[in-house]
Amino acid sequence: GTKVSSPPSPPTNATPVRVVETSKGSSIDLIRTMVAPVLGPLGMAALVLLLVIFMLLQREDLRSRLIRLMGQGRISATTRAMDDAGERVSRYLLMQLIMNVSYGVLIAIGLYFIGLPNAVLWGGFAAMLRFIPYVGPWIGAAMPVVLAVAVSPGWMIPLLTLGLFVVLELLSSNVVEPWLYKASTGVSSIALIVGAVGWTWIWGPVGLVLAIPLTVCLVVMGRHVPRLAFLTVLLSDEEALTPAEDCYHRLLRPGDADENEFVHDFLSDHSITDLYDSVFIPVITMAEIDARDESLEVKQLERIEQSLREIIQDLSIQKPATAEVESVTQASESNIPAKAFRVYCVGARAARDDLACSMLANLLQLQGYEAQIAPRPGDLTEFINALHANPVDALFISVVSPSTIIHARYLSRQLRLQLPQMKILVGIWGATEEINEARQRLQDSGADEIAVSLSEAVGEIEKLASPPAESGSAISAKHTIRPDGVENKEDSEMTAETARAKS
Repeated sequence: GTKVSSPPSPPTNATPVRVVETSKGSSIDLIRTMVAPVLGPLGMAALVLLLVIFMLLQREDLRSRLIRLMGQGRISATTRAMDDAGERVSRYLLMQLIMNVSYGVLIAIGLYFIGLPNAVLWGGFAAMLRFIPYVGPWIGAAMPVVLAVAVSPGWMIPLLTLGLFVVLELLSSNVVEPWLYKASTGVSSIALIVGAVGWTWIWGPVGLVLAIPLTVCLVVMGRHVPRLAFLTVLLSDEEALTPAEDCYHRLLRPGDADENEFVHDFLSDHSITDLYDSVFIPVITMAEIDARDESLEVKQLERIEQSLREIIQDLSIQKPATAEVESVTQASESNIPAKAFRVYCVGARAARDDLACSMLANLLQLQGYEAQIAPRPGDLTEFINALHANPVDALFISVVSPSTIIHARYLSRQLRLQLPQMKILVGIWGATEEINEARQRLQDSGADEIAVSLSEAVGEIEKLASPPAESGSAISAKHTIRPDGVENKEDSEMTAETARAKS
């Protein structure tokens, strides 16, 4: 057989080869490769610097444009917000400058005594890098530590250098800065850390540098924009709950009994009067409002009232270290009334009114008065007969919001008709209605005085119990003055002669 050969494959295309001189091009590319990473940040820095300069030159114009842009119809509120933000950021930057300079000075002094070369240089470098939050101080510490390892024959100088940075950074970051920045910015310490993490995640290193000023601006926006108020609650250093809300929250947790701890802590810085006026009265009001809205069960309301009753009873039994003669009206010891003055405290309608009576009676007893808690008058005739049988100097009717003053007006009117000489006072605690109108209506119903706080009530009782001012013994000092301003000596002489005749 004949052998059949396969057809020859077509020749492959040859790749042309060109020889190009690259000596000049390689030099330019090498320079570009080396300089580009440096020129990029330098160009950005120059652009930022130029932008900052022009923004500072045109700051008033930019401020006006921002106010027009954000303050449509709310120019005054926008102006206050911008002023508040500017003041807080300026205060923060000043505190940061003082803190970083002090840190650099301490670093320089420490490195000098350790024996590291160029201590002042490393101190200044550490102060500048510390403007970068969290990572800047450790970058500033790395180079002195490496230098100490290089120049020291042993490990003592490197360890001392590292210990200096660690101790100063721990003290400044965990002790000084949280207190200093919290006081200057109004932002909580946790919010500063969370803000640094969030802004770094959004903008990288630039966000880390600007984290605290941006967080401060958010807090200020929450203070002045109602819809952003949650930012202030989450980020600011203000207390999340008022003392009354905190106490109410503790009372709502059955079995814990930590309201006693709250009362003890509160009384370490405040008086019993403050506890009653600013904590217990609002707690009673909040509990009653929640009960009316059916968000609080009747058993819970009764348990809260019973807990408050027990606390008030304990406070009435205990004798404070200062005898709690705090004199709400700041009267001197010479004006402390006699214990013979008797006061009856009676609730107008509900159990919460009786609780307020217990508080008032406790305060009056601490002031030296004979104060008793009268049961609510179910039968007004029997109540009036009891007052005739056991007369008192003053009767105090207690009304706690959200109760209205209708019952207090009825009780005042009936008591005034039956006891025209009785001193009748009404306390409207935690009132939300118009005070002046309520005062006028109660006075028209027969009340002599109206108080809106327990401290004011004690002051009113003190006025009633204080003896009238005695007349001066020097009768010659009692001169009359005519309308023209000239002293009437004849009247004075007649007054003196009449006094001698009587004597």
